[in-house]
Amino acid sequence: EEVIPDRDIRSKHIQTPFSIEPVPLELIINGKRYEISKVLGHGLNGAVRLAVAQDGECIVVKKIRGWKSISHSIHWMNETRRIRLASAISAQDLQQVVSPPLDEINRFFCTTYMEGTPLVLKKPDFTLEYVMNVTRITRGLIAKIGVLMEHGLVHRDISNANVLKNGEQINVIDIDFITCSDDKTDRAKEKIGAPFFMAPEISSDKGISRNTDLYSVGCLTAALLGEMRTYTDEGGFLPHRDGADLMRFLYYKYGGESRSALYKLGRFVEKTVQEDPSQRPQSGREALQILDDVGNLNQI
Repeated sequence: EEVIPDRDIRSKHIQTPFSIEPVPLELIINGKRYEISKVLGHGLNGAVRLAVAQDGECIVVKKIRGWKSISHSIHWMNETRRIRLASAISAQDLQQVVSPPLDEINRFFCTTYMEGTPLVLKKPDFTLEYVMNVTRITRGLIAKIGVLMEHGLVHRDISNANVLKNGEQINVIDIDFITCSDDKTDRAKEKIGAPFFMAPEISSDKGISRNTDLYSVGCLTAALLGEMRTYTDEGGFLPHRDGADLMRFLYYKYGGESRSALYKLGRFVEKTVQEDPSQRPQSGREALQILDDVGNLNQI
């Protein structure tokens, strides 16, 4: 059963020369007025904007273009998903939905605003400082994803653009397509997410698994270490370099004082970027143990 919260939402618009649809000047949600401040970025449905209330409260506003996306977002608010997400939010600081789109007129998906800067993929220098920063990012992301896993939820769109770093804090945003890990409907089989970080069960239309997001985290960790998948002429993506091979490559080429940390990150990539979900860690706690286990460096 679909459960939609009661609300009052109205908007005023201006038409810009280059916009396909009017750009909102302000939104009124449940009697509270928000003024559109600036564009934060661009996503699947267009510009993502910041809206600010008189009391300083900030929210993120997306105007959904197609009704298919709107119906997907409404489905997002079904009872099971709402209960699970509410429990996850109480256990961890996660982005929240302020107001989902209701119909073809009220096409605004509003969420809480989270501070931080998206991760930038650049050529790594493999200094100890850089490698330890990648480790902190990976651990912080596992903590967020682990909470979602514990509550039977899958984000489905983990990428560098949707992970914000705010000091030592790691935040996950863009929760539009979050779904239940036991969802067997066609919605759960849709190809959602950035192709570079997409788990094979999603790219092959098999649906999602409990640890789909951990595969994406492994891909992101590998990308931060300079390892990206290669696009093929056939329109698909080659698999990552074998995790164990990547671990040895990084260990010997960029050893030095970073050697132990690189070993752990390489093992994490090896264990998470597995085509078979049953071969990946089954919880956030199990994933963190990989980063905590030094292992035997002499066996590399």
